[in-house]
Amino acid sequence: MLPFENMIDDYIEQTGNQVMYRVTPLFKDNNLVADGVLMEAYSVEDKGEGISFCVYCYNVQPNITIDYLTGYSSLSGEEQIKENNNETVYRTPTGKKYHFDTSCGGKNSFETTLEKAVSDGLTPCSKCAK
Repeated sequence: MLPFENMIDDYIEQTGNQVMYRVTPLFKDNNLVADGVLMEAYSVEDKGEGISFCVYCYNVQPNITIDYLTGYSSLSGEEQIKENNNETVYRTPTGKKYHFDTSCGGKNSFETTLEKAVSDGLTPCSKCAK
């Protein structure tokens, strides 16, 4: 979106002309967050010579996972690991899984860091480490 917004801003600054501009969010089903937006712009005085576009911008961001239904977003994959690598997690005695909730891994789980758990090849618990 930003490049198109900047294009309009620059055009208005340079010419002083008016631009008709509309942004329409588009939602799928009952999602709380739009899948994207339809952006339309048209310069008035020069009948679209300076600005004329109709584009769809997807609502995505690098390294971010968006749950469009609930509106919840989080860091994804390796970015989450980089940001949280010193976070305490709980390793199961079998050494196959790691947990964020100490009670989820069982009474014999022990503390480690997320970075260490991942480097040791542990996988996240499907219940508490989503």
